Amino acid sequence: MVRKLMVLVLSGVITIWLWGSTPALAKGSSSTLYQEGATIYGTLQEYEKTTGRKIEKFGEAPTLRVKVAAGELPPVKERLPERPLVMKPIEEIGQYGGTIKIVSVSSTWSRMVSSRMETLLISRPGRTLPGIAESWEWSDEKKVLTLHLRKGLKWSDGYPFTVDDILFKWEDITLNPTLNPTVLVEWKPGGELMQMEKVDDYTLRFRFAVPYPQMTDLLANCAYGGDCPFHVVGIYAPKHYLKKFHIKYNPKADELAKEAGFNTWWEYFNHQHNPYYGVNYPTLSAWICTKATDTLRVYERNPYYWVIDSAGNQLPYIDKGIVQIVGNIDLYNMKIISGAADFANQYTSMKNYPLYKRNEAKGDYRVLRWVIPGGRVTFTFNQTSEDPVKRQIFQDIRFRQAMSLAIDREALNKSLYFGLATPCQCMPIHKGALCWQEWWKDYYAEYDPKKANQLLDEMGLDKRDEEGYRLRPDGKRLTIILNPFELQDVPEMTAVCEMVKEYWENVGVKVLIKPISSNLYGNLEKANKLDVAIWKKGGGLVDEPEEKSFFATAAYEVYPSQYSPWGKWIATNGKEGEKPPEWVLKIKELCDKGRQTTLGTEEYKQLSTEVCNLWMKHLPRIGTVCDIFRPTLVKKNLRNVPEKSKDYGNDMMRNTPQTFFFKK
Repeated sequence: MVRKLMVLVLSGVITIWLWGSTPALAKGSSSTLYQEGATIYGTLQEYEKTTGRKIEKFGEAPTLRVKVAAGELPPVKERLPERPLVMKPIEEIGQYGGTIKIVSVSSTWSRMVSSRMETLLISRPGRTLPGIAESWEWSDEKKVLTLHLRKGLKWSDGYPFTVDDILFKWEDITLNPTLNPTVLVEWKPGGELMQMEKVDDYTLRFRFAVPYPQMTDLLANCAYGGDCPFHVVGIYAPKHYLKKFHIKYNPKADELAKEAGFNTWWEYFNHQHNPYYGVNYPTLSAWICTKATDTLRVYERNPYYWVIDSAGNQLPYIDKGIVQIVGNIDLYNMKIISGAADFANQYTSMKNYPLYKRNEAKGDYRVLRWVIPGGRVTFTFNQTSEDPVKRQIFQDIRFRQAMSLAIDREALNKSLYFGLATPCQCMPIHKGALCWQEWWKDYYAEYDPKKANQLLDEMGLDKRDEEGYRLRPDGKRLTIILNPFELQDVPEMTAVCEMVKEYWENVGVKVLIKPISSNLYGNLEKANKLDVAIWKKGGGLVDEPEEKSFFATAAYEVYPSQYSPWGKWIATNGKEGEKPPEWVLKIKELCDKGRQTTLGTEEYKQLSTEVCNLWMKHLPRIGTVCDIFRPTLVKKNLRNVPEKSKDYGNDMMRNTPQTFFFKK
């Protein structure tokens, strides 16, 4: 108790020392304080019409001019689409050149220079902008969406990008049962699989059985993983590059796979289909991965990148990115404070903020505070546990309420977050959404161990063993296993679990903490073997204008895990898994209706409110705190980097690194 008190006092002292009287940024201030990088104009023509400024000619990097002169590349005008997208930098027109150095702990990808798949449309607060597609239109009944790609758009190897690359991804990957056993419900509005129709090389038509206005939201947020329901990565793939590995196009694909050391064509295909760090994998992103080892990634500019700045210069400004992969987070921190990185924020943490600040001058960087909107560590009890007794206990709403009331969120906040996060319940969406309700943040989120004990007694867990731990109905000790794992994005996960263990044991529930690797965690989750899923999910209290429909990605917040028996039942329309309880089925029914509504309408607001309220009242996920900040270390001469921004996790493209440059 004395140790805990000292931690709280020390945390308060550190908070005052760090922040003085201005902690508002981390506590949830107005979204007007944040920048999202460059201003985006859908086409060159739109930029000229909006600003009244003409772009008479295009510029390019000196390294590319040399290749053009040598006949290795066509002129820049021929490498750009007919109507390129325009970005106006937040500070100034940049200077070409330089190599940006990044340090990473992960060998899979690194922010900023990773070959992230760019989206067909771009999502911004209150509106959807052109992306790879320059325009689109809906039929009157919202059952047909016609998409127009940019004519002249090319992959990084110079091969034309057309509708065929989208159809290849859909027909030959997403709908191929060998590569993708399950097509998610997002692509079956009204219970029928959506249809894609090629009008010409640059025009694609989507047809739906019911009105489906959510489609533009999905296209604007469908990059890789996360909110993207398309199989594995994105909505398109380079057909010209991948078809030789696909059995449909190459009858000898199995032989090719065996020559490369794989057993089957589909294993080799999945290996080659790697937009993250596949060496020279054709991309539409600003940089191409040209080297990949266990300790190094090298990215070089895409000479066919389809975006220009407001002076007509082809982006990106930076020539190359080099990512050094280190073995652990301690070495990572040593590297970045020494100045070995030009940009660092993927694995930085609030607890190391004093360390970063002390070394600013030595490392020749500045420390920015990018807010991470949303919940931090959350706990989801496995209501489909293979242990029938635990299943019964976890499905009792009183148990989840008690476990939530047992957590002292204020103490946790002060101990682990300098008191600058916001204690709150896990919420399905951010404040600022049309359906947001004030009561969510406090729902069973107060610290009340007395009430927690009462609820546990009421549900029949009133008997205890000689050590004071509660007994299950079968007479065994009620023991819960927490498996924190190596999620570098949440370095405090184990520390949170250790504090929660103390709180839960204070109300008689024995907790074992067994840290595991992220791979093992994923395997246990898929096998339905976890007692509690631990993750960073949920909404926050920093105002987030609702830029995409809640229903476009609702499954990822309010549906059960796709690996659970309930999730499988939903994904397969009852063919697999286990039928969920009525409240889960009601959420699915409401979401199915919601996908046919348009963001901002009264019907949309009513349905999304009903879904979120129903989810909150059943408390499937327990939150701790929300809205922390991520220290972002930026070399002093690296410019066009937003000073105050929201950290978008995987989506670094929100901050438009294409426009970052080294000021000479």
